Amino acid sequence: MKMESQGSEECMLATLAALQGRSLEAARAEARALAGASWPELMAQRHQTAQATEKIWDTIHRLAGPLAPCFPRLATAPTGIPPMPAGKGTVMVFFKGGHVHMTAYEDELLYDPAHPEIPRTQEEYLALYPGRIISLLFSPVPESAAKRDKSGPITQSVEGDQNG
Repeated sequence: MKMESQGSEECMLATLAALQGRSLEAARAEARALAGASWPELMAQRHQTAQATEKIWDTIHRLAGPLAPCFPRLATAPTGIPPMPAGKGTVMVFFKGGHVHMTAYEDELLYDPAHPEIPRTQEEYLALYPGRIISLLFSPVPESAAKRDKSGPITQSVEGDQNG
């Protein structure tokens, strides 16, 4: 998996791009086309209204296509730090104080868009933030999408889509 370095608050977008096997720049452009705003503009509005938050989730799920189940909407953090499942998918990292970060995993390694240069095992990743991570939520790539992935990147074209 190739993970690119995220911009400000782009962990979800960078993780999606890596899972889809495409550039972060391409994901940014498609997000802008879908949402009518840049990703930083969307993220800046997320605490202002419920509609702004909904627009972010709608945009990421439309971008994700068959990978949408890897991007769950959660009201509260799960508890505990489970072992990493086989395959690949996303990891929502819940920190003390309410901060949430998203990374990807594949073949027992975590790929963090905040530190893309070094994939890490789960133990190595947890050691980066001693005592600060309260839980992890793994969301594996759905089996139907994983089968499609063997023949190339998982993407969804939005060409001609004027909604959003």
